[in-house]
Amino acid sequence: MPKISAIVHVYNEEAQIGRCLDSLKWADEILLVDTFSTDRTVEIARAYTDRILQHTYVNAATTKNWALEHAPECDWLLFVDADEVVSNPLAEEIRQAIQETAYTGYTINILTHLGGKPSRSTYWNPNYQIRLFRKGCGGWEDREVHAHFQLQGSSRRLEHPILHFPYPNLETCIVKINRYTSFEAKQMLREVRSLRDLRFPVRSILRSVLQFYRLYIYHRGYRDGIEGFVISFLSAIYPFLADAKYWEMASGCVIDLKNER
Repeated sequence: MPKISAIVHVYNEEAQIGRCLDSLKWADEILLVDTFSTDRTVEIARAYTDRILQHTYVNAATTKNWALEHAPECDWLLFVDADEVVSNPLAEEIRQAIQETAYTGYTINILTHLGGKPSRSTYWNPNYQIRLFRKGCGGWEDREVHAHFQLQGSSRRLEHPILHFPYPNLETCIVKINRYTSFEAKQMLREVRSLRDLRFPVRSILRSVLQFYRLYIYHRGYRDGIEGFVISFLSAIYPFLADAKYWEMASGCVIDLKNER
């Protein structure tokens, strides 16, 4: 029987890590990669695994690739985020899938929940990603944010989704947008984007307006009710914030909003 290890990388996830790890107890081993949490994340995780490593966070791709180098001896790896849950039907499907020899990886739908319910937006669902793969058969591309897994070999889709609960409250949503737009700006800096091409702020405002249209109208975010409107609106700010942060980094013009006394 092939062995499978579940890998979770975390930072200050005390509110959700227990639910995530509890859904992974069926795996042969759980590896927790903690990026020096300051809350009870590690303490809670010890109830589920004694395989806990700490590593300084650079970005998600770097952390995951580091985890690949320190993965336990096994045949298959399953990567799950702290705000995700593997249901019993998916766990059983995974057990069956890893006995196949035709594939080196599997894509799984990351089913986002908003307001405690599965999102009906076509932007969030379906969202297929490579999360299950044979050890040694790939890694994440070198990007600051939104890095894709590069699989060596063939893959197929699994039927059951990973349940994703990204925004337990508005504060979490805003914190994530702030973090990810900083990574996005750093990626733009690595790519040496031209400030002239950026045409900040006019083009950036238009990008945000278009983003809201895409999320709320084109991808039917309105089907998620008030939660869909709020998430679409906050996500629409993402392009403008990323461009603004890049403009600040590239031009050296620091916007100081502190009140002078």
